[in-house]
Amino acid sequence: AGNVQVSGLNTAGLGRTVLINGCFSQWQRGSGPTAPNATGTSYLADRWTVRGTGGSGGSPTVEFAWGPDKKYSMFRYNATGLTSGSYVEQRVEAHTARAMAGKEYTVSVYASHKPAIALYWYNDNDVLQTITGGTTMADEGDSRYSHTFTVPDDQLASNVNLIGLVIRFRFNDNQSPLANGTYDIWQAQVEPGPVCTPFSAIPYWTNFSFCQRYYQRLGVRGKCLNMNATSFATLSTGYVPNSMRANPELVSQN
Repeated sequence: AGNVQVSGLNTAGLGRTVLINGCFSQWQRGSGPTAPNATGTSYLADRWTVRGTGGSGGSPTVEFAWGPDKKYSMFRYNATGLTSGSYVEQRVEAHTARAMAGKEYTVSVYASHKPAIALYWYNDNDVLQTITGGTTMADEGDSRYSHTFTVPDDQLASNVNLIGLVIRFRFNDNQSPLANGTYDIWQAQVEPGPVCTPFSAIPYWTNFSFCQRYYQRLGVRGKCLNMNATSFATLSTGYVPNSMRANPELVSQN
């Protein structure tokens, strides 16, 4: 056993795709079903966030699901009583996105219901700009959908550690309100050029290492320094196996 080290976040190691966890195999926060947060980001599958219930109403849940014969992993969104549309998105770090500027790319995904695609970028003042707000994706057959776009030829984000691009899949062709039902997506990919090629799977542990740049589960040991009837203090140490994008927010669990 040992640690897997990633020297930098770029397209090296990800094959043709610039998305992390496009295969939906990594769910460090748990496999659900879990209700999205009411506000803000709501991650469950690593690197993928869904619209919170405060934005879409109802009581949707998110969970991991297997494809037929467990050949691939899927992201499952269960819609119940929504009052508007909903989506799942990945935010591509500027480390990766800046190398895409001025070039043509194709986004593709398999889905149980045809999605619409929305694409955004952040300029050098970190102001969100729209590439497309919700375009129906082309039908490639066999439940696969695609869309070709050009990344603006500009500096993306004021800092390489910030968000450069947003790739957003709007469920059921941006239907609003989204009908009750189960919506699955799998094998999402963003690759150079005007056509989508077969999904480029990357090794499980390589994918896991890239995910750990943004979220890690750690086991730490601590010493009790002072304890009385109402409170106690501990000193704990722990080490992250991979360098993270920014100083992490620490959350303890029993």
